[in-house]
Amino acid sequence: GGCGCEPSSGDGAGMLTGMPHAFLTEAVGADLGVALPAAGAFGAGNVFFPRDPAVVAECKAVVERHVSRLGLSLIGWRPVPVDNSAL
Repeated sequence: GGCGCEPSSGDGAGMLTGMPHAFLTEAVGADLGVALPAAGAFGAGNVFFPRDPAVVAECKAVVERHVSRLGLSLIGWRPVPVDNSAL
């Protein structure tokens, strides 16, 4: 098993095994102005992008194409808040 090896930043091993629907509903509503579907009717993922904005746009386009090909719809892209003050 893994361990959270860097307590001040939260960096380390971790796995989310449940969808925090209440949190995501609030965060997505505040950040994107979008209402989420009912719990269990959507998925969420983390995508780690490079720093170059042009490459980020290209990566997003690839993901969006694949989502569309699967007959799904993308709700949006939400940047995860980061606090580096402890580093």
